[in-house]
Amino acid sequence: MRLTRNAGRRNIVRGRTLVVASVAGNEVLPEPWRSEYLPKPFATLATEDGRGPSWMLKRSLDDGTQVLLVYGKDDESLAKAIATMTFEPP
Repeated sequence: MRLTRNAGRRNIVRGRTLVVASVAGNEVLPEPWRSEYLPKPFATLATEDGRGPSWMLKRSLDDGTQVLLVYGKDDESLAKAIATMTFEPP
């Protein structure tokens, strides 16, 4: 699913699950979506207490969208985090 830059972009993911991944804090989601879906930059989130070499953070938005942030300090760590992902039916 490709996000396009238009007023209806929120309709594309509303009520669905959006997965956003990062390796070593590199941000791949462009603005303006990054500020809409990420609570903080990945690099900042990665320094919070309790974060290891890989982690996932789930967020629920008011419109029913589920955002799953997946982080790995390197490719191997990201792959391990992705291997543990599970999704709940809508």
